[in-house]
Amino acid sequence: MAKARRKLKVLQLCTRYPPGTGGVETHVHAISTELRARGHEVQVLTSDLLSETPLKRIDPGHEQYASVDGVPVKRFRARALSGDAQYSFMPAMVRAVLASKADIVHAHSYGFFQTHLAMAARRMGRTRFVFTPHFHPEWASGKTDTRRFLRRAYDKIIGGSTLTSADAVVCVSRGEAEAIKGMGFDEGTIRIIPNGIPSSLLDLKPDPTPFQKEHGPGHPMVLFVGRLAENKGLVQLVDAAATVLKKFPAATFVIVGEDGGMRMAIEQRAEDLGIYERFKITGRIDNEEVYRSAYADCDVFVLPSIFEAFGIVVLEAMAFGKPCVATRVGGVPDLIIDKKTGLLVEPNDPGGLAKALISLLKDPEKAKAMGVSARKTVGKDYTWPRIVDRLEDIYYEVIGQSGHGK
Repeated sequence: MAKARRKLKVLQLCTRYPPGTGGVETHVHAISTELRARGHEVQVLTSDLLSETPLKRIDPGHEQYASVDGVPVKRFRARALSGDAQYSFMPAMVRAVLASKADIVHAHSYGFFQTHLAMAARRMGRTRFVFTPHFHPEWASGKTDTRRFLRRAYDKIIGGSTLTSADAVVCVSRGEAEAIKGMGFDEGTIRIIPNGIPSSLLDLKPDPTPFQKEHGPGHPMVLFVGRLAENKGLVQLVDAAATVLKKFPAATFVIVGEDGGMRMAIEQRAEDLGIYERFKITGRIDNEEVYRSAYADCDVFVLPSIFEAFGIVVLEAMAFGKPCVATRVGGVPDLIIDKKTGLLVEPNDPGGLAKALISLLKDPEKAKAMGVSARKTVGKDYTWPRIVDRLEDIYYEVIGQSGHGK
């Protein structure tokens, strides 16, 4: 009989946490909640930021933010370097991390303050360090020359050290693992564990009504969900939409998510092309029923990112049985089986994106079949309990305890 494994004390470190939204926020919330449900002592240390671009804060002293779904959360006042540096740091978090008696400090996001803290704690022998980079390569870090220079300097001087210091580097995809190789660390520490979705999503009956009541009908409908950020390829989506609308003039393009600095550029491009009325930018949808209903209402889901470490929103769309058109970047090819569960296109190619969208909109039966296959794939491999099974194994591996007892 396998030896029972002791419960662990785990610190999760991240820049933002719900009610902040985004892929990293969803990831940390999901694994923290599941680990807590399994009896581990989990605490999240994060900033008081609701968003970084534009900078918005929450009240860290408000009772509702001190615990999220049963997981205790401590939020620290963030300071920020503006301009091309774009670096947030939380000075008061230093003492909390260094004084912690945690078995594992699990830090999230390459190039961020909390990762440097975790590295320091590991080097001082205070804890074990597990690192999930959620990595974006240098060329996807920003469009200014100064920003790219700063990123290259960081990669050379500091970035490799954070990877070297980690007991395990958990990449969410093969694409992410390939992107960080060659940065001067032991690649034997890499483990690949994908993101997931709540099992409950697979039990929901898709209902487009709540979204339609809030935002009106419009079909065929192409849906994007995510932060309106530079790396998401949304201006390219507008360019592709101009071609799609020549074939399907009644089509509606719906963009759901908080503004990460790109909304004005999206709207301006749509206006320049004369298709502004065919776009609906809803902003962030806080009502969970309405948010899920957006997936139920769409005909095709699209993710035109220039780079995407993983793409949880793709999994969400697949769970609702929707065909996905996405770019062949980062972790996306791990999720979408081209021509079976969706279509993959090259980034920065509005023509190819338009062609893929048109092919699904003009053949609803093909689109439906892809959606059915997508849903089966998600249910088999990508639920959070399955993901956390694998993460637990890594935690026990790095503290030197094996066995799989309950």
